[in-house]
Amino acid sequence: MLIDRNKYLVVKTAIENDLEALNQLAGELSQLGLYPDITASRIGGFEKDSSFACRLVGTYLSDYYEGIENIAKRIAKEIDGHISTGDEWHKELIDQVSRELPGKRPSVFSEQTYELLDELRRFRHVFQAKYGFRLNPGKIYRNISKLKELHQLMEIDINSFLHKMEALVSIDDLNDSSDKVN
Repeated sequence: MLIDRNKYLVVKTAIENDLEALNQLAGELSQLGLYPDITASRIGGFEKDSSFACRLVGTYLSDYYEGIENIAKRIAKEIDGHISTGDEWHKELIDQVSRELPGKRPSVFSEQTYELLDELRRFRHVFQAKYGFRLNPGKIYRNISKLKELHQLMEIDINSFLHKMEALVSIDDLNDSSDKVN
């Protein structure tokens, strides 16, 4: 069964708020000289490759991934009706929403977006497991440099998803109306 229109509108509004938060993160990274291109040699008063700067930038990357994951969790819970709970649930969640559920919802992320998200998910895991210590500046700044592409693709994918969901919900509303007439 397709999601009820009112419930969909609540989900859509929450997703739009999450997108706004992701745009805010991108704006803050821009203020640090890290987005859309890396121009900073110092971050927060620290040398760019210092452990302090790496921890700061790693936190932004982790927050960015969590923002996208929040969108995926909302879709999985409210539209799909379930979220994976196993040891690999972070990966399974992105896998889940990257697949279409015919008659219920379109896929959320393209293959290209999925690949970039999966790379950021792996970075986030390492970042959290190391508590920000012993981070490789090269890996951090590689992820930051890919954020521009990820952000653009993610916005395209989410907006496409919302547009397609609008069409599905509208068709379902029409079907419900014709069922009541018959």
